[in-house]
Amino acid sequence: MKPQDVVVDTNAVTMQETGHSGIQFLASPELTGSRSLAFLRGTVEGGGNIHLHAHADTECFYILEGEMEMYQDLGGKGAWQKVRQGELALIGSNVKHAWRNSSSLPCVCLIITGGDVFRYLLEVIEYRKNALQQGTPPQAMLKKIKDLATETHGWFATPEENAAIGLKFG
Repeated sequence: MKPQDVVVDTNAVTMQETGHSGIQFLASPELTGSRSLAFLRGTVEGGGNIHLHAHADTECFYILEGEMEMYQDLGGKGAWQKVRQGELALIGSNVKHAWRNSSSLPCVCLIITGGDVFRYLLEVIEYRKNALQQGTPPQAMLKKIKDLATETHGWFATPEENAAIGLKFG
């Protein structure tokens, strides 16, 4: 395959995960030729965050613009660490992690992850689109999204666990 044979649609499907973040799908596992390799572009708006969660796929975040704080719980010892433009953050398999953007500016990052996370996010988009059209209550939507995460070997923190590390939602 020659480089010109690969076309990445930078206007591909975008997902608003919360009111403060979005995901753009750049290259699927099918496009990369590897079940365990996918590329996404993530944006977390100023003041936004990504809840505490874990999954089997390893993730690599390269900060393209702005900065964020990354929380990782390694062996029961969790800590927040600032990750700035031009820096790389690696999150291992099944490590509990979260993100928050304490600044007023958006943070944009390239995310390299596995096929399970990629497919989960696609399923969430499809489910949310249909649920919103059908008027599904927010709590029912959240439960279904958590169920989808569990099916892909993921884990979501409770609201209390998120609050314990300084994250609030809703």
